[in-house]
Amino acid sequence: MDALNPLVLYFVGSNINRRTVANVKKAGITIEREENLAGNIVKLIIGHPGG
Repeated sequence: MDALNPLVLYFVGSNINRRTVANVKKAGITIEREENLAGNIVKLIIGHPGG
């Protein structure tokens, strides 16, 4: 995904290589459930504040 990101960013306007789950955890949110939707592109993340 890192190699394709510049091309996708140019044509679509959004990054495809974000580390969403890691960023959610860094924000201090405890993840209760994580589910891949649309392959590994879209994620459903259910969580709550707290460490």
